Amino acid sequence: MEISTSPSRFVARVQGASRIRALAGTASIAYVRTLSNAFVMLIAVAVVCLGDSQNATAQNGLPVVVTMKSNVSFEGDLIPVEGFGSKMMPTGTAVWAIDEGHRRVFVSRRRIQNNTPSTRIESTIPIWQNAVSGNPSFVIPLSATAFDKNGHRVLTISDKPRPARYTQGITKINPRYVELKALKGGDATKKVLTMYLGLNQVPPEVVRNLLRNQIKNGNSSLEYRELISFYLQAQQFGEAIETLRFMRQKFPEESDDLENIQIKIRQDEARQILTEIGLRKRNGQPELAKGMAGLMKLDGVAPQAVAELQQVIEDIETTERRVNEAREKIASLIEKFKTDMTGKPQGESAPMLDQFLAELQAELRPSTVSRLDSYMVQADDDAQQDQQKVALAISGWTVGSNNATANFAVAQSLFKVRELIKRYLLSGDANERSAIVAMLEKFESGRQGMPEIVVRMLAQMKPPLHEEATAGYDIEKAPIEFSVAIPGTAARPQVSQVRCLVHLPGEYDPYRKYPLLITLPGQGPLEAQLQTFTGANARLGRASRSGTIVMAVEWRQPGPGGGEYTAREHAAVLTAMRACFRRFSIDTDRVFLHGNDAGANVVYDIGLAHPEHFAGLIPVSGLVEKYAKIHSRDTGIPLAVYAVMGEKDTSVNIPNTEVFDRWLSSDRHLDFVGVTYKGRFHETFPDDVPNMFAWMQYQRRRLPDRLGFDFSVKAMRPWANYYWFMQLDDFPLENVIWPQLWKERNENRPLVIAGELKAQDESPNTFLLKPSRNSGSTTLWLSDEFVDFTQPIWIRSGPGKEFKAIVKPSVKTILEDARIRGDRMHPYWARLKCINNNWQIVE
Repeated sequence: MEISTSPSRFVARVQGASRIRALAGTASIAYVRTLSNAFVMLIAVAVVCLGDSQNATAQNGLPVVVTMKSNVSFEGDLIPVEGFGSKMMPTGTAVWAIDEGHRRVFVSRRRIQNNTPSTRIESTIPIWQNAVSGNPSFVIPLSATAFDKNGHRVLTISDKPRPARYTQGITKINPRYVELKALKGGDATKKVLTMYLGLNQVPPEVVRNLLRNQIKNGNSSLEYRELISFYLQAQQFGEAIETLRFMRQKFPEESDDLENIQIKIRQDEARQILTEIGLRKRNGQPELAKGMAGLMKLDGVAPQAVAELQQVIEDIETTERRVNEAREKIASLIEKFKTDMTGKPQGESAPMLDQFLAELQAELRPSTVSRLDSYMVQADDDAQQDQQKVALAISGWTVGSNNATANFAVAQSLFKVRELIKRYLLSGDANERSAIVAMLEKFESGRQGMPEIVVRMLAQMKPPLHEEATAGYDIEKAPIEFSVAIPGTAARPQVSQVRCLVHLPGEYDPYRKYPLLITLPGQGPLEAQLQTFTGANARLGRASRSGTIVMAVEWRQPGPGGGEYTAREHAAVLTAMRACFRRFSIDTDRVFLHGNDAGANVVYDIGLAHPEHFAGLIPVSGLVEKYAKIHSRDTGIPLAVYAVMGEKDTSVNIPNTEVFDRWLSSDRHLDFVGVTYKGRFHETFPDDVPNMFAWMQYQRRRLPDRLGFDFSVKAMRPWANYYWFMQLDDFPLENVIWPQLWKERNENRPLVIAGELKAQDESPNTFLLKPSRNSGSTTLWLSDEFVDFTQPIWIRSGPGKEFKAIVKPSVKTILEDARIRGDRMHPYWARLKCINNNWQIVE
């Protein structure tokens, strides 16, 4: 029996996989490598021999797997370079380039963790085309047609007096990419257009036709074996099976040997499907993972793969049994408790217990069952009273198992507390919110203070607008659309609406925290921007496979033009982000900002001005200019940047080089990775999307902690006034340059905003703030994640007089911060405000 390759049965094939497994058991194919690359690697090896302390160079002239300190990895030839975009530099440098064949990845040597020899074996197959030879030319591409069966397409480029059209042909096919060159004829001889595309950008039927046309001797099976070998490297198992079927008909005398090849195909495909099943399971799609596992044919599959598959199924089924067991035990316990005359609940207890049972029936699932761990440990303990067990179940459900209590009076109040918190988050009435805070402070809180209970409950709650946002949508088939209102500014006083489109991954669960990718289009509609990550079939797309929520935001004003770097643009993106937090379950430590072209310019501008919000930035063909260029000098910024651009895009590469080199040369700046696609120009690079998600999975937002934290930024706009725990409420006008008045010569006017938190013997909560003088007020935000509220808060330097006192957490501050910022994972617990030169505790 063969493993089915039907997409309808296995949902998705992993297209454009970032790592190709070594091929064994089929005909070997020589690893194609150019002489120039070999020469580069020899020099790189020589650098090692001269004593590179970082051990970051190629091994024996062969490709290596480079693992960064963030744990993201790249694979290719490791080459020392002078700086971003530079050629090889045969001396010790701070910058390294990883040549992956079709693209180069520039990284800081300081951030390399280690490298190991690559085990990847690849076939690069030349395709004859009547191509132009010579050094590549500079062009500005405007559009490209689809490929025809011969691997040709027509590229339209900007030219004078009118756009010119050139035919390109595929001249090499690699399991990861293809090479394109301009073909002779007409004006094509004037341009040498050599570029590289990801294999996932070429229709499979075009690749199939080109490869089969390369077979010279159809009476020998050798070239067909090599073709199968290529398909296995590219993980195109359907093509491999079709080729094998053809070989069985054409070479029946080789049936025994072909059976061995079929076993190899079956085992490699099974390994790929198993990887996909594991990916879906980890990313919150257990039903899909189990369905895929059930359809997988095991005939001929390696025993280890079978064992792994069975383990995946067993893990899923074990969790399902755990959910059912918890539901049944709690239902039985509560029914017994309600009918037990000696412990019969009084007053509001019975309705509360009915509400709890109803929620368990509807909401108990793999993502929430761990809340009941404290109860399940005690469920069969006869020494525990039923009332205590019920209290453990209720309190664990509402505030988490680690915060569960056996105090029934406290536990039964938690449902009311949760309802009040939700009302607060949704209320637009300040008087109503104040009344809710007063009611919360009257509830019995047991061994925990009410602020701690509120924080723990916020983390367990569904998003306050979840039901409203998802009502009427089939999230498996269509994106969710909503708009947010952006207040006007002095220059443009009218209120404007910003349109947002949101894709939710398969089996979306409002109790599970998902990464969020915010994407800003350069040109074109939001639908096309979203589809870059979701694909034509959202369930099969990269975003769903990675378990990521994607939101496309219409950030720009109507009409032509690029980023203006205004308060409205910042408000559009950040308001949309907070609206998303209120509607969907977001892991706020894994929020990423992506954009193309003008959208990428805004990614740099917003991301560098507000780094505390993001785990990473992904600008594509973007320019670091104006305010972003000022912020590029900021230090102590724990933010990762993955920038993608074309090697020939001088409109971006040349202006950005100074900034990129600064980031690459010092670990006091951003964690920067720069990717250039060979021969490519100013594009959106959809072929890099798999690499973007591979990079994203290793990035997390870093917040201040009790081990210490410091930053220093240069700001020039009133809305770039808050950084982690520090906020300037009145930005000094002498440091302001409004966007419409921007002049490069005013770059020396930024305001330095700096903050440092460090532990000292006198106080573990010592703050040093800058600027030290400010005519307005400054706010210091506090959280138990980075301060000890049992010890004094000590502000030793900064605006106002020195301050040292105990500060108590505030329920009102916690709720108001969660309402405004929408971050229910990390609300601030208290705040101090410097007014008239004195620090005051405020709510």
